[in-house]
Amino acid sequence: MNDIRENLKSALASKTGFGLLQALGYHSDRTSLNFANLAEFREVFPIQTDEFAAVPQLLFQLTWEDLFASSAGPQPVDNTLMESYLFFAIELKQSHYSRTALAKMIRDLNRFANQPVMVIFTYGEFLTLSIINRRLHQRDETRDVLEKVTLIKDISVNNPHRSHLDMLANLSYKRLQEDHQIDSFVALHDAWQQVLDTRLLNKQFYQELAILFTRLVGGERGTGKKVVKETGGLKLPSVTDEKIRKEFAVRLLGRLLFCWFLQKKTSASGLSLVPEAILSVHSVTMPRDIDFYHAVLEPLFFETLNKPLADRQPPFQTDDWAKISFLNGGLFEAHVHDFYDGSCTLNTLVVPDEWLTELLTCFERYHFTIEENTSIEVQVAIDPEMLGQIFENLLAEINPETGETARKATGSYYTPRE
Repeated sequence: MNDIRENLKSALASKTGFGLLQALGYHSDRTSLNFANLAEFREVFPIQTDEFAAVPQLLFQLTWEDLFASSAGPQPVDNTLMESYLFFAIELKQSHYSRTALAKMIRDLNRFANQPVMVIFTYGEFLTLSIINRRLHQRDETRDVLEKVTLIKDISVNNPHRSHLDMLANLSYKRLQEDHQIDSFVALHDAWQQVLDTRLLNKQFYQELAILFTRLVGGERGTGKKVVKETGGLKLPSVTDEKIRKEFAVRLLGRLLFCWFLQKKTSASGLSLVPEAILSVHSVTMPRDIDFYHAVLEPLFFETLNKPLADRQPPFQTDDWAKISFLNGGLFEAHVHDFYDGSCTLNTLVVPDEWLTELLTCFERYHFTIEENTSIEVQVAIDPEMLGQIFENLLAEINPETGETARKATGSYYTPRE
């Protein structure tokens, strides 16, 4: 796994689609469909866009047989081979593109091809691998219906996120052979779809958060075939009611997750809405006189995000705090059981720094996007819908009458989008 990741880092740094596919273990000699200029390209793929920075390059056509064939020199692309991929590399002009813009380009390309066209887009300091799912038309077997476009989007070529390297490594042919029964092109295609299924990603993320939730409040949590018992590190002032403790933990998780999404959104000046200097694993571990919850999270929630700049206490009107916008939504209003009433709770309200470090480390393992996925466009990342799922499922654990219980016999329950 580490070897694959290192090879992927080198391939990404080179910004070549061919190098990336080689690092993933895919190769083919079917390469003889090159275009001298955009006019030639548009004779085959009449796409109307001004975003191409160079002539799109066909890297190769990949069939099942090509995975095992020894090199015999360049071979012609065979448009009659439906069970194959056409891999293109396309360099774009701008430094950033929306998911929808990239999805439109790959759909346009696929309208003029007999087999799935997969595209490696490069732009600025980023690369996106885009995949499309196609199926036979029910009434015309000579045609395909273009279905969902899936993207591993905005992969940094210089400093790739850990989750992007993990996703790409899981798509490598070697890894697919280890984890799936790959004995045909259809099986290969199905394995790609399973690896890129965001429902599995979301379920994994929820289960990690559910374990951390139990670690904070105490109790039992099924993990696989075993049940883990936790004593819980959370301490609240003069409160023994388990429901109050769990509701506090749900609010805390929801607020922190919301702030993490805010970090992915930038202001008109290009600054993150919640600076990493305030919220990150590194910020939790910085030396300070009091714990992170009281020193940073209480003022972040109740003195900054919950108040316009002019209404804040002086320390939160300057430096990184001044970069944080007021959110008029209620999520950051102090609840009576947040115990933010002017009394000192330094020793009576305890959210361990160790637990917060573990939680933010979990967040950092995943890639987040502020664009909600749709049924036809999917970015393989944690999207804002997950925030609602966290509230829904954890609150259902606290009070099963509010929804279907979120616990199964061997683990946490997660309700994926339909």
